[in-house]
Amino acid sequence: MRKFVLTFPGTEGDIVFTYDDGEVLQGVSFNGNYPEEQRRNVLRTLPMRPEVLQRINWRDGILTEEAEKVTFEMFWDRYNDKARSSRVKTQRVWDRMPEGERVKAYRYINRYKSSIPQGVCMKYATTYLNDQLWNN
Repeated sequence: MRKFVLTFPGTEGDIVFTYDDGEVLQGVSFNGNYPEEQRRNVLRTLPMRPEVLQRINWRDGILTEEAEKVTFEMFWDRYNDKARSSRVKTQRVWDRMPEGERVKAYRYINRYKSSIPQGVCMKYATTYLNDQLWNN
């Protein structure tokens, strides 16, 4: 889940864009006192993908992405190869990874799984992390 917060100087509150792990827009919320015209302008240029959101010139607006915290449990559950992969070995690799790489690895799991040809087993979780497939 990715979350972006847009604020404008002189306006109380913020606008929050939430994207799912497939990076598809899930919702927009206006928190605070935003005039109807400003709300319509934001909704008119509503970006369905986060990379588009980041390229929009929001004039005086300041867009920030809230840091995502991905735990080993989240990774382990999403990768879901518990029968074949070693939890202990995988966690050792995970614990040595920088936070940014953990987030990338976690977000890439669904794309990786969908790219595996039928009849081919996915890599062990440890191998997935060591090979850094999300950087290919």
